[in-house]
Amino acid sequence: MAGYGTALQARREQVGYRSQSDLARAVRALHEEGDLPAGLRPFSQQWLSRLEEDTDGQVLLSARAQQLRALAYMLGWTAAEFETEVGVPLGSVPLPSTRAAGPDQAPDAQQQGWEVQPVQRPIPGSLREAAEVFGARAEWAELREGRWLRFLTDLHHRRTPQTAGEWLDLFLDLRKRFDPPALPDQRGEEDAWTP
Repeated sequence: MAGYGTALQARREQVGYRSQSDLARAVRALHEEGDLPAGLRPFSQQWLSRLEEDTDGQVLLSARAQQLRALAYMLGWTAAEFETEVGVPLGSVPLPSTRAAGPDQAPDAQQQGWEVQPVQRPIPGSLREAAEVFGARAEWAELREGRWLRFLTDLHHRRTPQTAGEWLDLFLDLRKRFDPPALPDQRGEEDAWTP
């Protein structure tokens, strides 16, 4: 199973928490304000770091259920979604009120009152190379799209890929589970990989 810590990290960034500390502060703030549902417990950045580094599910399976449920709640996942994406069963998770409009709407950091500053990192040269070389093949053409270049660039990596081949491997793994949204103005991003 390819989920575990990688899926947690990707989802955290997808819903707007740029760092583990941001998410840990947000859950603590909800708890202190009495807005964290009963039965859920806040967690620390260190605890979340251990979970995101989990590659085989052992750390996740030994984690406290109340904290795992709080994590799923903060990430906007139901228990079934958490189990499908991460690979660990949870029991039940209360739905955040922001999910009432539909299952595809996850609460993000801004909806929970956190100020999120957009920061655009430059697209690494080796990722541009991967887009140019591998994206020329029809089955990997998505790698040339600005939405994928930005998603891969902005994703927090434990070890950032160094070669075009490593970027391709990451893209192929993530493409099975994620479909990044289109960028508001993709022209500049798409041109970023062209020679």
